[in-house]
Amino acid sequence: MSKRSEAIELVNYMDSFDDLKAISDAIRSRWHVLQQPAKAARTEKTQQLAANFRMGQMVTFYHKNMPITGNIVKMNAKTAKVKTGNGVWNVDYSLLEAK
Repeated sequence: MSKRSEAIELVNYMDSFDDLKAISDAIRSRWHVLQQPAKAARTEKTQQLAANFRMGQMVTFYHKNMPITGNIVKMNAKTAKVKTGNGVWNVDYSLLEAK
């Protein structure tokens, strides 16, 4: 029997809310530990993409297969605010193309 099957079987036999809550907390804690490397890699990639742009730069992105052009008015950690003729858009750096 695999560790996963054993754990599921043990959980199924628990009848105490406190025991289930403790296991839930342990799983949540372990989940966060396992996510850290992937989260760090995504953050690094976003920072590298953001480094290719600057405030005021003209950029293009696509919405519903239509190109939209505007200027970067603010650079956030994950997205850039792009002012276009249709308003201000929050756009992921991976979707931007420099003009």
